[in-house]
Amino acid sequence: MCEADTQPAFLLDSFNSSTKPTNIELTNNNHTIKSTNSTWKTIRGTTIMKTGKFSFRFKIDEVPSSTTATMIGVCKPGVKSICYENQDGWVFYGYNGNKYHHNVDTSYGAKWKKGDVVGMFVDMDKKTLRFELNGKDYGVAYTNISNELVLAVDMYYSGEQITIF
Repeated sequence: MCEADTQPAFLLDSFNSSTKPTNIELTNNNHTIKSTNSTWKTIRGTTIMKTGKFSFRFKIDEVPSSTTATMIGVCKPGVKSICYENQDGWVFYGYNGNKYHHNVDTSYGAKWKKGDVVGMFVDMDKKTLRFELNGKDYGVAYTNISNELVLAVDMYYSGEQITIF
């Protein structure tokens, strides 16, 4: 049995409206986010992950440029900066398919486009994080992730939109 077969059903988390930046629009019962200007910003989920396994699924709804500048991943709940820049953030970047942690990128997966679906799998017991794109599993991206995390999305371009479902 592969690791993907042991993951729980996808969790319908919502984005946290109380910590939402002013340049992100929330709709669809806080399941859809849209960037309203072209600067980096981060929004987090509401579920705090401490133990167990968690699976999330995101649809790339809108990509206003030739490629997306969205990053999907996890960070500690109290992180105030953009997650990819932070030692307490771990993300998968749609622009080039790389993974980023503490502002360092490493080759990992493939670029995303409009209509793509990104799966994220967090195992808090094993302290691992992995991703898939349109059902293709790219394997473990990170090990030794922190003890308490929330989902996080970094966005750049105005008009970028994603939905957690």
